[in-house]
Amino acid sequence: MARLIQVLLVEDHLILQRCTKSLLENRGREVTVVGTKEAALNAVQSRIFDLLLIDIGLPDGSGWEVIECCRESSDSRNPLTPIVMVSA
Repeated sequence: MARLIQVLLVEDHLILQRCTKSLLENRGREVTVVGTKEAALNAVQSRIFDLLLIDIGLPDGSGWEVIECCRESSDSRNPLTPIVMVSA
């Protein structure tokens, strides 16, 4: 069986979380959903993802800060992972 594409969805809006997760899962992706910058940083430091979908505005910071961590931190397991920034 083929490995599912791993997606990290960083979104604080509950309706957008559910809709986006459902859309991706219906297309055979495995989706991890977090709603804060802190949770996103923990996720990218502990797992490898194939794609990051990150909301620009988060309740505890900015999606840009998550990107900086992914690209600059030696703790990140996702230094070259494609990233899509999203905003309502």
